[in-house]
Amino acid sequence: EQCLHPDEVDVMVFLNEQSPDINQGVDQEDGETGAGDQGIMFGFASCEAKEYMPAAISYARALCDKVYAYAKAHPQELGVDIKTQVT
Repeated sequence: EQCLHPDEVDVMVFLNEQSPDINQGVDQEDGETGAGDQGIMFGFASCEAKEYMPAAISYARALCDKVYAYAKAHPQELGVDIKTQVT
């Protein structure tokens, strides 16, 4: 069994502004919110994690949940357009 050891992991954090091209489709003049730019699909099960998803996807989801909770508690620091990637 392979384990993820915290002493052997590099964490890189990149926070960027929303692209103006994407933002013009999201923020509408009438106050409505349009569609954003995120979408990833996986169509297979794996025994790498207890959720039966590839480990990277499970880790990315767990990170996203934590960052989203922080963003909701601190809206002045982060928006809710959260993306994570684990590779």
